[in-house]
Amino acid sequence: MAQPAPTAQSQQAAYQEVIPDFEDVSFRDLGAVEDSGSVDFEGIQRQWESGDAVSDILTLGDVATLNGQALSLGQINQLTGTNYTEARLSSFDLLERQTLANLEYAIPYFGDYQVEDVAPVQQLLSEQTGQVSFGGETIAEFLDRNPGLENIQLGETTLDGFAIGEIPNIDAVPIVDFKGWDAAKIADVPGLENVSLSDFPTGITGLEGIIARIDFAWGTAESDRTNTISGSYQAGFEVPCPEGGKLTDFESPYEAEEANDPVECAYIELDDLENEGRKAQGPFEGKQWISGKYHEVEGGFGPLKYVPSPLGYSAGYEPTGRHPFGSVFKVVVWEPDERSDAISFKIVFRWCTYIPFIGRTCTPYNQLKLPWFDYEVNSLVFVGPLDGEGGSSTAPAPPAGVPTSPLASPTTIGPCSGESIGGVNLDRLATALAKIESQGSGGYEAVGPYVADYGGGRALGRYQMMTYLPEVQAEVKQVEGGQAWLTKIQSGYQPSAAEVRRYFPEPAQERAYRAEMNQLFERARGQIDPQTGRVFTGDRLIERVGQMWFGGPGATIDGSASDSNDVLSIYDYGVEVRENYATGTSAISGANGQCVPPGGEGSGEATGDFANPAPGYVLTSDFGRRARPCGGCSSFHPAVDIGTPVGTPVSAADGGQVVYVGRAGGYGKTVVVDHGNGYQTRYSHLSAYSVSEGTPVSQGQQIAASGNTGSGTGPHLDFGVYENSGSDFPPKSTAVNPENFINF
Repeated sequence: MAQPAPTAQSQQAAYQEVIPDFEDVSFRDLGAVEDSGSVDFEGIQRQWESGDAVSDILTLGDVATLNGQALSLGQINQLTGTNYTEARLSSFDLLERQTLANLEYAIPYFGDYQVEDVAPVQQLLSEQTGQVSFGGETIAEFLDRNPGLENIQLGETTLDGFAIGEIPNIDAVPIVDFKGWDAAKIADVPGLENVSLSDFPTGITGLEGIIARIDFAWGTAESDRTNTISGSYQAGFEVPCPEGGKLTDFESPYEAEEANDPVECAYIELDDLENEGRKAQGPFEGKQWISGKYHEVEGGFGPLKYVPSPLGYSAGYEPTGRHPFGSVFKVVVWEPDERSDAISFKIVFRWCTYIPFIGRTCTPYNQLKLPWFDYEVNSLVFVGPLDGEGGSSTAPAPPAGVPTSPLASPTTIGPCSGESIGGVNLDRLATALAKIESQGSGGYEAVGPYVADYGGGRALGRYQMMTYLPEVQAEVKQVEGGQAWLTKIQSGYQPSAAEVRRYFPEPAQERAYRAEMNQLFERARGQIDPQTGRVFTGDRLIERVGQMWFGGPGATIDGSASDSNDVLSIYDYGVEVRENYATGTSAISGANGQCVPPGGEGSGEATGDFANPAPGYVLTSDFGRRARPCGGCSSFHPAVDIGTPVGTPVSAADGGQVVYVGRAGGYGKTVVVDHGNGYQTRYSHLSAYSVSEGTPVSQGQQIAASGNTGSGTGPHLDFGVYENSGSDFPPKSTAVNPENFINF
């Protein structure tokens, strides 16, 4: 019988020896880049010098998969043990770039403070107006009386004399609420570069996978390697060197001098942990991790895919390697020296950004490199999960934005969130929009007309969001086959309701709705209402947001243009949204007064197939035996963990009846659904419930919000499937592997 490769769970001593303790590693600890470089490509402008700290180069958008944008300064203080609110205001570069309107939007009650109570603002406005006394006026009153001043930046005055804490409530604001957060350098936010990589909201924690022994180091004379475990998210992690036998079409420093010469396939050969005494050969023996210094593979996605590489790789290509620690950086075998048996490793980084009407886009991992560890033959190295064993050949994409941090009071995104912007309840507004867009036409499964705008698209779901919107694209592309589905729709294809459920399910629609609303409200609150001569507020704010939802962000204020159906004008649509909002509700009250999504309590009928309860997020722990990751955690895991941030909508994997709602020891807040066909599903570590016991639910209906309650290593959804349990709270002995039913 072939013996399996050793895993981190089964080799705890090796695990501790090989894997860095990311609780003690921050971006500042990663050190300095090795090479100088610059990029100026279609709006992407970066310049850096050899020796610059990586935290002075990378932006929050580049590392958005860690969700550092969800942290507030107060939470950074808590995580680092340092009070950065006492630092000079001039050290908070991102805050300096905010306008007064931005601050009024982002900071709780900012506009309600008197000008003279906020010293930096008083100094700024005094310099701008020559006014010394403000007579007890609030910031909001002053800005209403002086239109135009809301657009001046805080940094237009000298801030060295003020502490950050002199801006009221500044420590409570998530970074994501500041305009331009994604372009801010990590070092632009005080203390963020000192937060350990495991303490980020979706940081590097719970590492699992294979530990291997380096058996041999082979130099550049090698070629034609096929038993590989290296590659990229785009090409997979079994890319032969060279792919196709010869490298004939590329021009990079790592190409052989003659076009038809073999590529130099330097590599390390891996083996199980044993070095002697065992004759059996496991399936992992002889695996090859190819050097990325000499071999390049396809990488990147979207428009940034073809940004030139300062490291000399071909456009659209990156060094071959692996992602044992996630998508923030790539681990690359650099120089295997077969004479000394020494092997150097590097880590490489990419740029990422968000482009309107396109979505998130990233360069290949070919922009910056830093030294990692040096090894020798017989050293142990952490490989991570292989393809087919929990590894992934498709890039994990982060949510478009995270409203709160796991350290803050959790909220739910979606029709039961209770969230407001500018005094407008987003749940209630969602119901007002849906009453126009999809009432009687399919709700979350509605399929609307095809339009030729922006290359072609179709309106989908409860809010009839167009498929060319970046928020929709970002959600759909996280689902396997999503990109191909969008391409078909772009050409006029009409999808079925079942396809909408698969590629753009209810939780994804709610996330996309919220992301789009954040942008529309920000835009509307920066415009002047021609009826009042002031910024949009109250009912007129609701009307204006409705107008832009209907006609796009550039829709003319109170415009008379209508859509292809010629039923409502831009102005009429906004009025109808406002009227629906005034007479509507945010959600329907279910059993025991619990909130359930609009549309009722669900059918209670099972389809017989299970759907992913939190699509778009990667598994962080598999089913079965494992090392105990925390004091209250079990050594046998009767479920899978899905790496969801706090507040992520959790939907029923299939229709059925809710039989348990409440706390359950180390599981924390938990919901159990009985599907009536011998199967039950359990959802644990939740932050909030959307249902109560006895509620019938449909497949894909939101039932809760994920969280961090109970015992665990961080925010995630613990999802279990049970067969013939005979109990409303199923015992471990009846657990079956969810991966047998769902392709996560």
